[in-house]
Amino acid sequence: MPFWFIEPVSYFLILGICGTYISFLAGNISNFRLPVSAVAQEVAPVQQGSYEGEVISTIAITATQVMMTISALTGALFVSAIVGVLPAPVVAAFDWLLPSIWGAILVQFGLRNWRYAVVAVIASIIVVIYSGLPSWTHTITVVVLMVGLALFMCRRGLWLPRAHHLN
Repeated sequence: MPFWFIEPVSYFLILGICGTYISFLAGNISNFRLPVSAVAQEVAPVQQGSYEGEVISTIAITATQVMMTISALTGALFVSAIVGVLPAPVVAAFDWLLPSIWGAILVQFGLRNWRYAVVAVIASIIVVIYSGLPSWTHTITVVVLMVGLALFMCRRGLWLPRAHHLN
């Protein structure tokens, strides 16, 4: 929650009014929009925080958004064309893409503390198999349950000890 206040204020000095607005709508601020804005102002050469700096920042951020949109559209069209010519068994393998990503995320956080991963998996199984809820509600239901469990454990002082990190 502190970042809700810190980030807009600290980014505003470089991005300006329009750049801040566009950046928060487009996302990927700290590792993409902010460096582009800073470099554009340095190359221009204008003073950060000035009206000229804000114009240069807005142009640079808008250009990145246009390029990202064109790239995403090109990629989507290319992938659609490629998938259209692939044999059915290869296309069927894409059904495992999302579960693979979720499994990788589970392992990543499970390495931090396996107990938390076990609780999340059990809650997911209960919600998906036994709840009878529509499938579009499963993710949000599990997230709300895990947040509620974390708040409950925190208030009761029932934190499980951290597992040893594998670095």
